[in-house]
Amino acid sequence: MTDVYNSMNDRENKEKKLIKFQVNELLMNNTKKECIFMHCLPAKIGSEVTENVIKGSKSIVIQQAKNRMVTQKGILKWLDF
Repeated sequence: MTDVYNSMNDRENKEKKLIKFQVNELLMNNTKKECIFMHCLPAKIGSEVTENVIKGSKSIVIQQAKNRMVTQKGILKWLDF
């Protein structure tokens, strides 16, 4: 699981400091076969994650987004909007 390097209100660009923590193919190739990749989106491809990982077979990012959408719709219905 990863998230963007810089939050909306960050004044400092942390990308150079955090690039060594990027989720890339080398990292994912050293994981167990059951390992999955997750990201809360939106992702800055090439920064915290590479394109090959986020679009790869171990990625469940699209499923996460769909689950989040269904949950948010349920909350809105519960709130009676």
